[in-house]
Amino acid sequence: MPLCYCPRGKTINPENEVTCEETQEDPCASLRCAHICYENGGSYACTCREGFKLAADGRSCVDFNDCTDPRQCPGENSRCVNTAGGFQCVCKDGYRYKGGVCVDVNECTSAPCEHMCDNLPGSYVCSCYPGYKEDPEEPHRCKLHCGEEECLAECDPNDRYQCFCPEGYILEERQPDAVCLDIDECSSFYCDQDCENTYGSYVCICSPGYKLVDNYKCVKIEVGPDEGSGASSTPPSLTTEPPDATIQPSILTRGGIVGIVLCTLFITALLMFLAYRVLCGKGKMESADGVKASENEAHTLQPVTSDA
Repeated sequence: MPLCYCPRGKTINPENEVTCEETQEDPCASLRCAHICYENGGSYACTCREGFKLAADGRSCVDFNDCTDPRQCPGENSRCVNTAGGFQCVCKDGYRYKGGVCVDVNECTSAPCEHMCDNLPGSYVCSCYPGYKEDPEEPHRCKLHCGEEECLAECDPNDRYQCFCPEGYILEERQPDAVCLDIDECSSFYCDQDCENTYGSYVCICSPGYKLVDNYKCVKIEVGPDEGSGASSTPPSLTTEPPDATIQPSILTRGGIVGIVLCTLFITALLMFLAYRVLCGKGKMESADGVKASENEAHTLQPVTSDA
Protein backbone atom coordinates (compact mmCIF):
# COMPACT_ATOMS: atom_id res chain seq x y z
CA MET A 1 0.00 0.00 0.00
CA PRO A 2 1.45 3.40 -0.95
CA LEU A 3 2.40 5.83 1.78
CA CYS A 4 0.48 9.11 1.55
CA TYR A 5 1.75 12.54 2.65
CA CYS A 6 -0.11 15.74 3.45
CA PRO A 7 1.01 19.33 2.88
CA ARG A 8 1.92 21.60 5.74
CA GLY A 9 -0.97 22.52 8.01
CA LYS A 10 -2.77 19.26 7.31
CA THR A 11 -2.45 15.76 8.66
CA ILE A 12 -3.35 12.33 7.38
CA ASN A 13 -6.79 11.01 8.37
CA PRO A 14 -6.06 8.14 10.81
CA GLU A 15 -9.22 6.33 9.80
CA ASN A 16 -8.49 5.87 6.11
CA GLU A 17 -4.81 6.99 5.95
CA VAL A 18 -5.54 8.51 2.56
CA THR A 19 -7.24 11.87 2.96
CA CYS A 20 -5.83 14.95 4.66
CA GLU A 21 -7.60 17.02 7.28
CA GLU A 22 -6.91 20.38 8.85
CA THR A 23 -4.93 20.52 12.05
CA GLN A 24 -5.09 23.30 14.54
CA GLU A 25 -1.35 23.18 14.99
CA ASP A 26 1.26 22.61 12.30
CA PRO A 27 3.63 19.99 13.66
CA CYS A 28 5.95 20.46 10.69
CA ALA A 29 6.46 24.16 11.29
CA SER A 30 9.18 23.54 13.82
CA LEU A 31 10.93 20.95 11.65
CA ARG A 32 11.47 23.28 8.65
CA CYS A 33 11.80 20.40 6.20
CA ALA A 34 13.44 21.27 2.84
CA HIS A 35 11.17 18.94 0.84
CA ILE A 36 8.53 16.82 2.62
CA CYS A 37 7.26 16.55 6.21
CA TYR A 38 5.41 13.35 7.10
CA GLU A 39 3.95 11.64 10.15
CA ASN A 40 5.93 8.73 11.44
CA GLY A 41 4.30 6.74 14.28
CA GLY A 42 2.65 9.66 16.02
CA SER A 43 5.62 12.00 15.40
CA TYR A 44 6.75 13.96 12.36
CA ALA A 45 9.94 13.79 10.32
CA CYS A 46 11.47 15.11 7.11
CA THR A 47 12.09 13.19 3.91
CA CYS A 48 13.31 14.09 0.40
CA ARG A 49 12.03 13.75 -3.13
CA GLU A 50 13.33 11.09 -5.49
CA GLY A 51 16.95 11.68 -6.50
CA PHE A 52 17.82 13.39 -3.21
CA LYS A 53 18.81 12.12 0.22
CA LEU A 54 18.36 13.56 3.70
CA ALA A 55 21.33 15.46 5.06
CA ALA A 56 22.86 14.90 8.48
CA ASP A 57 20.81 17.76 9.99
CA GLY A 58 17.59 15.81 9.32
CA ARG A 59 16.01 18.72 7.42
CA SER A 60 18.10 19.53 4.33
CA CYS A 61 18.16 17.48 1.14
CA VAL A 62 21.28 16.92 -0.97
CA ASP A 63 21.52 15.54 -4.47
CA PHE A 64 22.24 11.85 -4.67
CA ASN A 65 24.78 10.83 -7.34
CA ASP A 66 22.77 8.28 -9.25
CA CYS A 67 25.79 7.45 -11.42
CA THR A 68 27.39 5.56 -8.54
CA ASP A 69 25.06 2.73 -9.50
CA PRO A 70 26.63 0.98 -12.54
CA ARG A 71 23.24 -0.35 -13.56
CA GLN A 72 21.97 3.09 -14.53
CA CYS A 73 23.71 3.19 -17.95
CA PRO A 74 24.66 -0.40 -18.77
CA GLY A 75 25.61 0.23 -22.41
CA GLU A 76 29.28 -0.39 -23.26
CA ASN A 77 29.63 2.88 -25.19
CA SER A 78 27.45 5.06 -22.95
CA ARG A 79 28.28 7.01 -19.82
CA CYS A 80 26.19 8.33 -16.94
CA VAL A 81 25.90 12.08 -16.26
CA ASN A 82 24.48 13.03 -12.87
CA THR A 83 21.88 15.81 -12.81
CA ALA A 84 19.97 17.56 -10.02
CA GLY A 85 17.66 14.89 -8.70
CA GLY A 86 18.38 12.42 -11.47
CA PHE A 87 20.81 11.30 -14.17
CA GLN A 88 21.17 11.12 -17.93
CA CYS A 89 22.78 8.51 -20.18
CA VAL A 90 24.87 9.95 -23.03
CA CYS A 91 27.06 8.35 -25.68
CA LYS A 92 30.84 8.47 -25.54
CA ASP A 93 32.81 10.57 -28.06
CA GLY A 94 32.68 9.00 -31.51
CA TYR A 95 29.28 7.37 -30.88
CA ARG A 96 25.68 8.46 -31.37
CA TYR A 97 22.37 7.35 -29.89
CA LYS A 98 20.35 5.12 -32.23
CA GLY A 99 17.58 2.67 -31.38
CA GLY A 100 18.20 2.85 -27.66
CA VAL A 101 21.92 2.04 -27.93
CA CYS A 102 25.11 3.96 -28.75
CA VAL A 103 26.54 3.05 -32.16
CA ASP A 104 29.89 4.01 -33.71
CA VAL A 105 30.05 7.09 -35.95
CA ASN A 106 32.02 6.60 -39.19
CA GLU A 107 33.97 9.88 -39.22
CA CYS A 108 35.60 8.99 -42.55
CA THR A 109 32.33 9.67 -44.40
CA SER A 110 32.92 13.40 -43.81
CA ALA A 111 36.41 13.18 -45.44
CA PRO A 112 38.43 14.64 -42.56
CA CYS A 113 41.75 13.35 -43.98
CA GLU A 114 43.62 14.74 -46.98
CA HIS A 115 44.74 11.28 -48.18
CA MET A 116 43.52 8.10 -46.44
CA CYS A 117 41.17 7.59 -43.49
CA ASP A 118 40.67 4.50 -41.32
CA ASN A 119 37.59 4.37 -39.11
CA LEU A 120 38.14 3.05 -35.57
CA PRO A 121 35.67 2.30 -32.76
CA GLY A 122 34.80 5.75 -31.47
CA SER A 123 37.52 7.48 -33.48
CA TYR A 124 39.50 7.52 -36.76
CA VAL A 125 43.10 7.82 -37.95
CA CYS A 126 44.59 9.59 -40.99
CA SER A 127 47.44 8.20 -43.09
CA CYS A 128 49.41 9.39 -46.12
CA TYR A 129 50.24 7.98 -49.54
CA PRO A 130 53.79 6.66 -50.16
CA GLY A 131 56.23 9.56 -50.54
CA TYR A 132 54.28 11.72 -48.09
CA LYS A 133 54.30 12.13 -44.34
CA GLU A 134 51.91 13.57 -41.78
CA ASP A 135 52.14 17.32 -41.26
CA PRO A 136 52.97 17.81 -37.54
CA GLU A 137 51.09 21.12 -37.45
CA GLU A 138 48.00 19.70 -39.18
CA PRO A 139 47.81 15.93 -38.53
CA HIS A 140 44.97 15.46 -41.02
CA ARG A 141 47.11 16.84 -43.87
CA CYS A 142 50.11 15.32 -45.70
CA LYS A 143 53.25 16.83 -47.21
CA LEU A 144 55.94 15.53 -49.56
CA HIS A 145 58.67 13.53 -47.86
CA CYS A 146 61.85 11.97 -49.19
CA GLY A 147 63.92 10.77 -46.22
CA GLU A 148 66.89 10.11 -48.51
CA GLU A 149 69.60 12.11 -50.24
CA GLU A 150 67.87 11.63 -53.58
CA CYS A 151 64.36 10.61 -54.57
CA LEU A 152 61.95 10.94 -57.49
CA ALA A 153 60.10 14.22 -57.86
CA GLU A 154 56.31 14.48 -57.69
CA CYS A 155 55.24 15.38 -61.24
CA ASP A 156 51.92 16.22 -62.85
CA PRO A 157 50.85 13.15 -64.88
CA ASN A 158 49.52 15.48 -67.60
CA ASP A 159 52.59 17.73 -67.69
CA ARG A 160 55.95 16.15 -66.92
CA TYR A 161 57.56 19.60 -66.66
CA GLN A 162 55.42 20.45 -63.64
CA CYS A 163 57.37 18.71 -60.87
CA PHE A 164 57.67 19.40 -57.16
CA CYS A 165 60.12 18.51 -54.42
CA PRO A 166 59.80 18.33 -50.63
CA GLU A 167 60.99 21.28 -48.60
CA GLY A 168 64.79 21.24 -48.29
CA TYR A 169 65.30 19.60 -51.71
CA ILE A 170 66.09 21.03 -55.14
CA LEU A 171 64.71 19.78 -58.44
CA GLU A 172 67.08 18.35 -61.05
CA GLU A 173 65.81 17.51 -64.52
CA ARG A 174 66.97 14.09 -65.67
CA GLN A 175 65.90 11.57 -68.23
CA PRO A 176 63.52 9.89 -68.03
CA ASP A 177 62.46 11.17 -64.58
CA ALA A 178 63.14 14.33 -62.59
CA VAL A 179 64.71 13.84 -59.16
CA CYS A 180 64.91 15.78 -55.92
CA LEU A 181 68.35 16.32 -54.38
CA ASP A 182 68.92 17.16 -50.74
CA ILE A 183 70.26 20.69 -50.16
CA ASP A 184 73.28 20.94 -47.87
CA GLU A 185 72.16 23.92 -45.78
CA CYS A 186 75.34 23.70 -43.69
CA SER A 187 77.32 25.04 -46.67
CA SER A 188 75.47 28.35 -46.22
CA PHE A 189 76.74 28.71 -42.62
CA TYR A 190 73.38 29.31 -40.97
CA CYS A 191 74.64 28.05 -37.59
CA ASP A 192 76.93 29.90 -35.18
CA GLN A 193 79.06 26.85 -34.46
CA ASP A 194 78.52 23.27 -35.59
CA CYS A 195 76.00 22.21 -38.20
CA GLU A 196 74.71 18.78 -39.15
CA ASN A 197 72.97 18.37 -42.47
CA THR A 198 69.90 16.16 -42.46
CA TYR A 199 67.60 14.98 -45.22
CA GLY A 200 65.50 18.00 -46.13
CA SER A 201 66.84 20.18 -43.33
CA TYR A 202 69.75 20.73 -40.93
CA VAL A 203 70.54 20.80 -37.21
CA CYS A 204 72.49 23.48 -35.33
CA ILE A 205 74.70 22.18 -32.49
CA CYS A 206 76.60 24.17 -29.86
CA SER A 207 79.95 23.28 -28.30
CA PRO A 208 80.18 22.32 -24.60
CA GLY A 209 79.68 25.39 -22.42
CA TYR A 210 77.24 26.97 -24.87
CA LYS A 211 73.49 26.73 -25.32
CA LEU A 212 71.37 27.17 -28.42
CA VAL A 213 69.26 30.34 -28.66
CA ASP A 214 66.76 31.20 -31.41
CA ASN A 215 67.52 27.85 -33.07
CA TYR A 216 70.85 28.93 -34.59
CA LYS A 217 72.85 31.14 -32.16
CA CYS A 218 75.20 29.72 -29.52
CA VAL A 219 75.45 31.72 -26.29
CA LYS A 220 78.04 31.03 -23.60
CA ILE A 221 76.58 29.65 -20.37
CA GLU A 222 77.38 32.08 -17.56
CA VAL A 223 78.63 30.66 -14.26
CA GLY A 224 77.02 32.27 -11.20
CA PRO A 225 79.14 33.79 -8.39
CA ASP A 226 78.07 31.04 -5.98
CA GLU A 227 79.24 28.39 -8.39
CA GLY A 228 82.66 30.00 -8.75
CA SER A 229 83.47 30.22 -5.02
CA GLY A 230 84.19 27.52 -2.48
CA ALA A 231 86.83 25.98 -0.29
CA SER A 232 87.64 23.22 -2.72
CA SER A 233 90.72 23.74 -4.86
CA THR A 234 89.08 21.83 -7.70
CA PRO A 235 87.35 24.23 -10.07
CA PRO A 236 83.61 23.65 -10.31
CA SER A 237 82.47 21.55 -13.22
CA LEU A 238 80.38 23.35 -15.78
CA THR A 239 77.14 21.51 -16.41
CA THR A 240 75.98 22.05 -19.92
CA GLU A 241 72.65 21.28 -21.43
CA PRO A 242 72.56 18.70 -24.21
CA PRO A 243 72.85 20.22 -27.67
CA ASP A 244 69.52 21.58 -28.77
CA ALA A 245 68.48 20.66 -32.25
CA THR A 246 66.31 22.67 -34.54
CA ILE A 247 64.94 21.99 -37.95
CA GLN A 248 65.01 24.96 -40.26
CA PRO A 249 63.23 25.00 -43.61
CA SER A 250 65.31 25.54 -46.69
CA ILE A 251 65.25 29.07 -48.11
CA LEU A 252 66.48 27.96 -51.55
CA THR A 253 63.60 27.21 -53.88
CA ARG A 254 63.24 26.42 -57.54
CA GLY A 255 61.67 29.81 -58.21
CA GLY A 256 64.51 31.61 -56.44
CA ILE A 257 67.16 29.89 -58.55
CA VAL A 258 65.32 30.70 -61.77
CA GLY A 259 65.05 34.34 -60.70
CA ILE A 260 68.79 34.58 -60.01
CA VAL A 261 69.66 33.10 -63.42
CA LEU A 262 67.29 35.46 -65.28
CA CYS A 263 68.64 38.53 -63.46
CA THR A 264 72.24 37.53 -64.27
CA LEU A 265 71.44 37.09 -67.99
CA PHE A 266 69.60 40.41 -68.11
CA ILE A 267 72.48 42.36 -66.53
CA THR A 268 75.04 40.70 -68.86
CA ALA A 269 72.99 41.56 -71.97
CA LEU A 270 72.55 45.16 -70.80
CA LEU A 271 76.30 45.63 -70.27
CA MET A 272 77.08 44.20 -73.74
CA PHE A 273 74.51 46.53 -75.33
CA LEU A 274 75.99 49.61 -73.62
CA ALA A 275 79.52 48.63 -74.67
CA TYR A 276 78.36 48.22 -78.26
CA ARG A 277 76.75 51.69 -78.29
CA VAL A 278 79.89 53.29 -76.91
CA LEU A 279 82.15 51.64 -79.51
CA CYS A 280 79.79 52.52 -82.38
CA GLY A 281 79.62 56.14 -81.29
CA LYS A 282 83.39 56.43 -81.11
CA GLY A 283 83.81 54.99 -84.65
CA LYS A 284 81.33 57.48 -86.14
CA MET A 285 83.15 60.44 -84.58
CA GLU A 286 86.52 59.32 -86.02
CA SER A 287 85.00 58.94 -89.52
CA ALA A 288 83.45 62.41 -89.38
CA ASP A 289 86.76 64.01 -88.35
CA GLY A 290 88.55 62.38 -91.32
CA VAL A 291 86.01 63.71 -93.83
CA LYS A 292 86.26 67.24 -92.46
CA ALA A 293 90.05 67.15 -92.67
CA SER A 294 89.93 66.13 -96.34
CA GLU A 295 87.55 68.96 -97.18
CA ASN A 296 89.79 71.52 -95.51
CA GLU A 297 92.79 70.34 -97.50
CA ALA A 298 90.80 70.66 -100.70
CA HIS A 299 89.82 74.24 -99.92
CA THR A 300 93.39 75.32 -99.23
CA LEU A 301 94.76 74.13 -102.63
CA GLN A 302 95.45 77.10 -104.99
CA PRO A 303 95.82 76.79 -108.77
CA VAL A 304 99.40 77.33 -110.08
CA THR A 305 99.74 79.56 -113.22
CA SER A 306 102.83 80.48 -115.25
CA ASP A 307 103.35 83.84 -116.94
CA ALA A 308 104.19 83.60 -120.54
